[in-house]
Amino acid sequence: MISAVFNKFWVTSGVRYVSMSRTALADIVSSLSNFTAEPQKLRNVQPLILPVRFKSKNKVRKDTAKLISLTEELKQAIKVEDMSQDYLKLMDRFEDSLYGKLCLKLTPELFYTIPIPSERVQLGDVATIVSQTTSQSTNIQPTSEILIDLSGRPDLVPAAKAAVSQYLSSDSDASISKKGRANSSNSDLIQDVDQTQFTVRLRTVVTGDVRNELTRRGRDMLHQTKKDMDKVYQKYSKLVTSMSALSEDDKRVANEYLKSTVKAQHVKAEQAWKAKEQELLSDQT
Repeated sequence: MISAVFNKFWVTSGVRYVSMSRTALADIVSSLSNFTAEPQKLRNVQPLILPVRFKSKNKVRKDTAKLISLTEELKQAIKVEDMSQDYLKLMDRFEDSLYGKLCLKLTPELFYTIPIPSERVQLGDVATIVSQTTSQSTNIQPTSEILIDLSGRPDLVPAAKAAVSQYLSSDSDASISKKGRANSSNSDLIQDVDQTQFTVRLRTVVTGDVRNELTRRGRDMLHQTKKDMDKVYQKYSKLVTSMSALSEDDKRVANEYLKSTVKAQHVKAEQAWKAKEQELLSDQT
């Protein structure tokens, strides 16, 4: 550093200031201009590389699933246990329908649980159900059928026929007549043996049309089950909204819990249907 003060200059040397005349300073500058530094060989010198931060473009932040937990007090307030039972009943009914109504081949066991609405009993409670094979001629392929014997309750024969016809119907929403009339679309499958017994002819060959029809019915059942689950969600969501004793934070947490629960129930139903759908659409007969 050079500082000019009138005719003298102050030159910094290390940490000391030296006073000298203009002539002396000129001599020093002249000698420095004629100085040539010899190049030094640098050994083991590594280049300095600074870390570089790259900014990603179009970066999408993935939302992680949040685990929602409720206090025991809040669970009791919004009736979580009752809600769980409602969902459980829906899933049980859906899985029973998948097993009972979407079978490629029927067995006697499937007829045991057919309900007879007029008596509030199941067919297996009042009838003897057995499987049998008949053949009218050696040139005709044997026919598989179910024999239903109502000797103990002959008064229930009409209602039992109607229940079986409803079970076999491709329209799962068809109603059963209170008079016990069988559905005409399946009347050809049901044949009287005597006044207390009748048989149900079963299909022995599963065609592509049968598989497609059962698959369509299964998808309708899944859609209806998810709608019923949504009704359960709405029921308890309205309950939370109406509870003035809950704080706004508790209501928010409770509603988030209800939403996550119904979504989880939808997934369970879809998984159950997916397994059944693969069975229906497989090439196995």
